[in-house]
Amino acid sequence: MKRFFLFAIVGVLAACTAGEQVKQGDVNEFCQLGDSDCRPGLVCEEGVCQLAGEQPSNDCDAVCARLDECGAAESSCVVDCRATTRDWSIEAKELFGECAANITCEEAQTSFVPQLCYERIPLDPDRRTQCDFLVGGARECTDSADFEALQTACYRLARTGDEAAWSRLERCESALQVGICSGIATCFNEELSLDPEIDLGNATLNSEDPA
Repeated sequence: MKRFFLFAIVGVLAACTAGEQVKQGDVNEFCQLGDSDCRPGLVCEEGVCQLAGEQPSNDCDAVCARLDECGAAESSCVVDCRATTRDWSIEAKELFGECAANITCEEAQTSFVPQLCYERIPLDPDRRTQCDFLVGGARECTDSADFEALQTACYRLARTGDEAAWSRLERCESALQVGICSGIATCFNEELSLDPEIDLGNATLNSEDPA
């Protein structure tokens, strides 16, 4: 079992590999055959497309070095780690790296270290409140959707997203105000990369009968 397939963020990995229709990968997408797998101007470094001359983040190097010291690292540890954390904020990556690099070997052998250190990244109270508000609004559409997955994805972005990524959820708040459930679902599916996608039905919230 690969050690960087976190249950909370495993859906992100599907977007990391260049699609079959796209012959060359973008930044942080997987490459297997060398620089030819990457778009012009990018090079293949340790299985991931990077800007030429740019050094990959060493957070994953530190994480995997520590796991290797404890006999707990997979052969593809660095590649899997970078794929998992590719869209994270710098702060989240640093906190994750510090946690994993300083983990005890006992913890490395008895715990799922990536999940453990992911959960130790602080969840901002204001962002958590916003996630709960968005999920609560979605519940007004239907009671049959997978709201646990929606909340988990929102909390993941709250923990690991930078301000630019987090601000995109304002679009979903606006969709809630409009009240068209299909539009709300579309926003969640796009901004949170939900897989499988959430279906909130076709109801309209806050509709008023004509006087």
